[in-house]
Amino acid sequence: MKKYLILFISIMVFLSINTYSQITYYWMFDWETGYTPTGESISVGVLKSQYELSEEDKQASEDYWLDQYGNRPTVLSEATREYNCHGYAWYVSEGKDNVWISTPDDDAFWTTDTYL
Repeated sequence: MKKYLILFISIMVFLSINTYSQITYYWMFDWETGYTPTGESISVGVLKSQYELSEEDKQASEDYWLDQYGNRPTVLSEATREYNCHGYAWYVSEGKDNVWISTPDDDAFWTTDTYL
């Protein structure tokens, strides 16, 4: 019985943290209209300045990852919350502003012939 209680509590903690982080995540951005290369409108998140990482957090992140990989990585820029992988791949790398692109808006990039 004790094992089931611990398992139940663990699951509830995980779900509450996951739900909280998703709710917090959306509040961190001002959502604006952006456009794919084919002109389709999508929602893009622009990070509110108060949610950017502190200088200490940025340095801690860099130190952590360098330590994890034996100082082999080359640091190209500091850590940021301004964009995610989708934002970087389809927006920032094309010379546009740093943005966060989430589901379902990221679908617009692979449901067209733009990147095929």
